[in-house]
Amino acid sequence: ADHLADDLDAYLEGQPISARPHSRVIRLWHWLEGVPLVGALSGRRVLKPSVGHRRFQAAMLLAFLMTPLLAAALAVLWHHYQQSMPGTVLIGGGLAGGIYNDVSAELARRLESAHPVQASFKPSDGSRDNRDQLLSGTVDLAPMQATAVSGGNLCVVAPLHYEVVHVLAREGSLIQSIRDVPGHDVAVGPAGSGSQATAKLIFESLQLTDDQVQRKEIAWSKLNETESLDAAVICIGIGSQLVSELLTSGRWRLVPIPSPKRITDPHPILLPATIEPGVYAGVSLPPQGIETVRTLAYLAAVQDTPSELVTAA
Repeated sequence: ADHLADDLDAYLEGQPISARPHSRVIRLWHWLEGVPLVGALSGRRVLKPSVGHRRFQAAMLLAFLMTPLLAAALAVLWHHYQQSMPGTVLIGGGLAGGIYNDVSAELARRLESAHPVQASFKPSDGSRDNRDQLLSGTVDLAPMQATAVSGGNLCVVAPLHYEVVHVLAREGSLIQSIRDVPGHDVAVGPAGSGSQATAKLIFESLQLTDDQVQRKEIAWSKLNETESLDAAVICIGIGSQLVSELLTSGRWRLVPIPSPKRITDPHPILLPATIEPGVYAGVSLPPQGIETVRTLAYLAAVQDTPSELVTAA
C-alpha cells in the first residue's frame, strides 16, 4: 500500500513511478495458471476458466494422448527408412585372377538391372580383407570363405560356391604331397586372403609347426618371380584363372593332400574334395584326380544391413 501511495503521489506530481509491468514470461505463466489442469498442479484454484483456457486444456490432453501414437508412427517410418534399398551399393571383390571379382561383378549387374540402385565392386586382397571392409562399413556386401565369416557382427546372406585348396609344388622339387613341405618355404598368399586362414588349419591338423613350415605372405602375381618358394597353398574357386596360369607356366604342379579326413574331421568347415582331370586345360593330372579339401564361400553382410538389399542379393 505504501509503494502504491508513493507511486500515486509521484504520478500526480509528474515524477517517474517505480511500478513496472510484468515480463512476458510472467504474464504467460499467469495465463497458464488459468488453465484448470495447470492451476491444479500449481496449487491455484480456477473457478471459472475462460473459453480460451478450456480449449487450450483440451488441446493439451489431445496432444498427450496422441504422443504414443506419433512416436510409434515415427519409429515405423524410421525402421522402414533403415531397411529400404540404399541408393548406392559397393560390393567387395577379390584377387586378380580369382572367382570373387567375377561373382561380385555379376551381382552388381543384377542389382542394377532389377532395382534403381548404382552398384559396383572393388577388388580386395581376399576373404580377410573383405571381412575388415564389411566391419568398417567400407563395403555393403562381400564374398568370403567360411573361415572369415564367424564372429564379429557378420551374417551370411547366401552360399556362393566351394573354394578348393590347391597345393602347388615347384617343378624340380622333391615335394610329392603336402606331407613333404616341412623344411620348405610355403607361400600362403597376401595378407587378408582366405588362403592364409585355411593353410593355418591344414598345418595345425597335420601338426606342422611354424618352425617346420615357413609360411610366407606374398601376392600370387609374384609367385613365379620368387625362386626361394618351393610350395604354395591357394584356396580358390575350382578352375580359376590364377591357378591355371601358374600350372601352365611349367613351373608348378599340383600335389595331393593325402587322407583329407584327417584335416576335415577336426574342422567341420573343411570337406574332402578331389580336383578332377580336365579341370585345368593343358594340365596333366592322374586319372584318380588330386585329393584335397574344400570350404564354402558365402556372400556376407553386417547384421544391420537393410533387409531390402539382403533380399535382393
